Amino acid sequence: MPGMRYGVLATPVLAMVLACGRLGFGAQSGGADGGGGGSDGPGVDAGAAMRAIAAGHSFACAVRDGAIWCWGDDHNGQLGDNATTPRAVPVRVPNISDATAIAAGGSHACALRSDGSVWCWGHNSSGQVGPATGDQRTPVRVGGLGVATALALGGDHSCARLADATAWCWGGNDAGQLGVTGQDMPTPVQALTDVAAIAAGEEHTCALRSNGSVWCWGANDQGQLGDGTITGRATPRPVLGLTASAVFANGFFTCALDGGHHRCWGANNDGQLGDGMLFTSRSQPAPASVLDRISTIGLGMAHACAVRDGNVACWGDGDMGEVGNGTRAPSAAPISVLSDGRAIAAAGGNDFACAMRDDGSVACWGLGSSGQLGDGTIASWAPVKVALNGPTAVAAGTGHSCAITGATHDVYCWGDDSSGQLGDGGGLPHATPIFAGVSNAVALALGVDHGCALLGDQTVTCWGEGEDGELGNGTSDNDSPPVKVTGLTGVTAIASGDSFSCAISAAGVSCWGDDSTGQLGDGKEGAQHNTPQSVAGLTLTPTLIAAGSNHVCVAAAAGMTCWGEGDSGELGIGTAPAIGGPAAIPGAGTGSGQWSPSRIAAGGAHSCALDTTGQLRCWGDNSTGAVGDTTTADRMTPTPVMLVGVSDVAAGDSASCAQTTAGASCWGNNLFGQLGDGTTTTRRAPVAVKSLAATAHPAVGQQHACALINGEVDCWGDNSLGQLGNGSFSIAPRPVEVAFP
Repeated sequence: MPGMRYGVLATPVLAMVLACGRLGFGAQSGGADGGGGGSDGPGVDAGAAMRAIAAGHSFACAVRDGAIWCWGDDHNGQLGDNATTPRAVPVRVPNISDATAIAAGGSHACALRSDGSVWCWGHNSSGQVGPATGDQRTPVRVGGLGVATALALGGDHSCARLADATAWCWGGNDAGQLGVTGQDMPTPVQALTDVAAIAAGEEHTCALRSNGSVWCWGANDQGQLGDGTITGRATPRPVLGLTASAVFANGFFTCALDGGHHRCWGANNDGQLGDGMLFTSRSQPAPASVLDRISTIGLGMAHACAVRDGNVACWGDGDMGEVGNGTRAPSAAPISVLSDGRAIAAAGGNDFACAMRDDGSVACWGLGSSGQLGDGTIASWAPVKVALNGPTAVAAGTGHSCAITGATHDVYCWGDDSSGQLGDGGGLPHATPIFAGVSNAVALALGVDHGCALLGDQTVTCWGEGEDGELGNGTSDNDSPPVKVTGLTGVTAIASGDSFSCAISAAGVSCWGDDSTGQLGDGKEGAQHNTPQSVAGLTLTPTLIAAGSNHVCVAAAAGMTCWGEGDSGELGIGTAPAIGGPAAIPGAGTGSGQWSPSRIAAGGAHSCALDTTGQLRCWGDNSTGAVGDTTTADRMTPTPVMLVGVSDVAAGDSASCAQTTAGASCWGNNLFGQLGDGTTTTRRAPVAVKSLAATAHPAVGQQHACALINGEVDCWGDNSLGQLGNGSFSIAPRPVEVAFP
C-alpha cells in the first residue's frame, strides 16, 4: 500500500553575522536526510551571538538571549523538553541559559554553550548525540571535545569546529561523513585541521579553511563534494576552482559564498542550486550567482534561502510552499520572500524554512503538518469532516483519498495529484474533493500513485501513474485520466498495492502492474505487466481480496491464501522468504480447530483477518505495533488482537484500524496522528478513535485515515497534501510568525 516519502533536513544558522575580511564569518549551515545541520563560523563573538536559528527534518529551534526554544516534531525527543509530543508553539529546552549557537540534524539537535561545551539531544541511532545509550529527550554533554566554536549536524552525524581550528565528528559513518574510515563512532574523531568553518549535509561534510579553500568528504552520488566526480570519499578533498568566505550544506547539495555571490554544487532536481537550471546536477561549483551581497544562506532538503541586505530570497523546490512566495511551484532562480530589511539568519528544513530578524522574532513558511511552522497550527490528530454529499464508500491511498458519492455513484478524490491520482491527469494537490471522471462505481482501491474503481457493469477503470503497468490497459501511460482495464469482465472485487492491482472475476484472480516481488502471483517474479495476468496455482475460489505494499491475500470461508513479498511475515505462512505463487495460511478454513475468514485487510507489510466468530488476527511487520498484540516483534503467523465486537478491519502502511460495536479503534504507527486518538503516540494495542460513531467504516492510508460514517466521510492524520479533504494543507506558502510564549 502506501509507500514512503523521505525528506532531508535542515540547517542551523547563527543569528549575528560579522564581516571578518576574507573569511566573512557569517552563519554556516548544513542539512541532512531526515536532518540538517550547520554552524556559526569561527571569528564570531560567542558572547554576543545570543540569537540563532536552526531547522531539522520536521522541527526547528532558536536561541534567544541564551535560552533555547524548539517546536515541531518530537518523536525522538528532538525538542529537548523531556517528552515525545510534537509542539505547534515553541517549548523551552531545560537547564540551558547560556547557549551561543544551535544546530539541528535529522531528528537531533546540539547547542554550543558559553564555555565552549557541546550538548546534544534527540535521536541517537548512530551515536550522533554521543556515547549515551538510546534517544535522549534532554541535553547531554558530548565528551572528548576541547573548546568548540561552531557546530554542524547531518542526518545522523554531528561535527564541531574547535578553538584550535580542528574539526571533530561523531555518529553515523556509513558514507565516510566523519572524515575517517570505519563504522559509526559515538565518540568524536578528528577529521581535519586548519578549519575556519564547517557544514554538514545528509551524509557529507564540508569545511572552509583559512586560505578560503573548501574541503569535503562523505557521500558524493550527486556531486555534493564538488571535486568533479561522483565518487564518495572518507578523507577530505578540495572543491575545485573555489575561493570562499562561507560554506553551507544540506541534503545532497552544497553552497558557498564567493565575493558575496552564492555558488552551489550537487543535486539540482528542483533548482536548488539557484543557477537558473532544473534537473542539471553539478559535480563542481556553478558560476557565481547574479544575486550579490549575500551575508548567509539556509539550505533545506531541496531549497535554499539567502539573506541579502536584511531581506530573504529563496529558490528550489516549492511543492509545500517552502519557497515562500505564496505559490507551490519550484523556482530555479531566487524569489523575494521577506523584504523588511531586518532578517539576520535563515534556516531550511524538510519542506519548510524559517528566518530570524534582528529583534529575535521568527517567521516560517512551508509544510506545517507537525507544528514546525511554530504558529500554533498542526495537522489534525482527530477526525475532521470532508465536504461530500451522500458518500457510500471511501478509500485511502498514500497521500490521497477517494470516495463514491451521489445518485450516479461518482468518484471524488482529494490530496496528492502529482501523478494524476485524483483522476484529472496530474497537477497540484487539492485540499477538497474533485470529480475523478468516473461514474457508476461500486468499489475503490488506491495505491501509491494510482487508483482503480470497480464499476456497476463489473469492469474496472484505473487512473494515475502507469509507469509499471498499474493501469492495466496495455500501456505504460503516466499521469493518465481514467482508462478501462483490458479484458476484465465479471469482476466482483478489486485491491491495489503500491504499484499494482488485482481483481476477482468469474475467471479467477488476475493482477497487473509491478511484479518485482512476485506480487502478481503469476510465477514470473521480476517482470511487470500492463495487462491482467492470471494468478497461477490457486486451490480455493476466493470472494475476498486485499493488497499490501507488495503482497496479496485472498480468502473464502474455506481458507486464506497469500503471495508476494514475505520478508516480514506478511504472508502468514510461518516463513519469511518472498514467494511468487500462492501459499495457504495454516489454520484458516472450515475444519475442526480452524478459523474461517469473513473480512481481510493488507497493509504495508502486514495483514489482518476477521473470522466468523468475531476474532481478529494480524501478522507481519510489527515494528510500530501494527499487529496489535502489545509487542513490536514481527509475527510470521496470524496472531490474535485483543479487541471485541469487531465487524470490519482495515490496514495501512504501518497501522491498522477496526470497526467495533464500541466505535472505531486503531493501532500502530502514529507519527502523524493517523490513529485518530488526539495524540501522536505510537500504540501497540488498539485505542479508540475520537468522536466516531460505532457505525464508522475505516480506511487507512500511509499516514492518514478516513472513515465512512452515516453518509459522511471523516479523515485524520497527515494533511500535508490535502489528504484530509477539509480545505487545508497545514501549509503556509507565505511567512507566518512563530508564536513564542
